[in-house]
Amino acid sequence: MKKIFVNLKDWFDLEENRNFAENIQGLNVIVFPSMPYLYIYNNLKGIELGSQDVSAFDIGAHTGSVNVKHLKNFNIDWAILNHNELKIESFDILYNKILNCLENNIKVILCINDIEKREFNILKRLAKNIENFNEVYIAYETIKEIDIYTIKENIEIIKNFCKETFGYINPIIYGGNINSENIQEYSSTLSIDGILISRGALDIDKFKTIISVVK
Repeated sequence: MKKIFVNLKDWFDLEENRNFAENIQGLNVIVFPSMPYLYIYNNLKGIELGSQDVSAFDIGAHTGSVNVKHLKNFNIDWAILNHNELKIESFDILYNKILNCLENNIKVILCINDIEKREFNILKRLAKNIENFNEVYIAYETIKEIDIYTIKENIEIIKNFCKETFGYINPIIYGGNINSENIQEYSSTLSIDGILISRGALDIDKFKTIISVVK
């Protein structure tokens, strides 16, 4: 069964988050709300909760940071890291964020945007230095518009790289322009473990259509 991850980014205000939370109870999806609204989704039935970012530091004097230990107070199960809108240029920072998550039982979605040597070198360094890197979900998120068959080929390239380099294949998810109109094609064409959507989930009726196809 494919997992459905919903990155709400900064789309919803307070009332919109309350309405969305009420309508998704029991749908068995993983939701990443904007940080101020995490409390609204805390302990919803049939929902796992994720954070759109985490701190690279331990608890301390780090203005603007949100430590993973504090996020656990909201029953956070997941974190999205290295999203194209929040790209992490420093390997050490990315490494520390992933390690902080895994050591506190927060599952990681690690985004990559390009099928290129630099991205693969980063994956290789992370796997070498993180014992349980096989638990990390790799999200291939396309920024430019490319056809679905190129997406399929690129996902296979990622899988082959993982298998040949690590000896295992990480769970792979796809994040892109997924909506209720194209979900059937994406779901049937791509060999993946889940989808990461954003704008396509904002209309609750269309979102439920997506869920019905994927599940």
